[in-house]
Amino acid sequence: MKSFITFFVFISLIAAPRLGFSAVPRVTSTEQCEVLAGYALVVRALAKNGVKTAKIPHIMADTYQLNSKNGQEIARLLNRKAELDNRTPHQFSVDFGVMCIEKQGDISKFFGTNT
Repeated sequence: MKSFITFFVFISLIAAPRLGFSAVPRVTSTEQCEVLAGYALVVRALAKNGVKTAKIPHIMADTYQLNSKNGQEIARLLNRKAELDNRTPHQFSVDFGVMCIEKQGDISKFFGTNT
């Protein structure tokens, strides 16, 4: 099982971008950057304050209506990143939002990948 997870991480983060597959979807508009930056703020605050990881997606689904597959995938990535991050919720959100807008939706670097 551990080797499968290692292989999956390798393909997702290293091989896929180099082969032309994007492991991280692009944000499609400035408005979506702003909404997802707000999402990042809340999800990081929940994680920082000890809300159980399994509950966060359910709480966020009640708060944010992300209808597109793209938005849902980015939210899933933000949930995971927020658990492991040490930044304040404010800084986590600002860093995401600034990168998203400055890079015109290419947020791969925020998640540790380059496409």
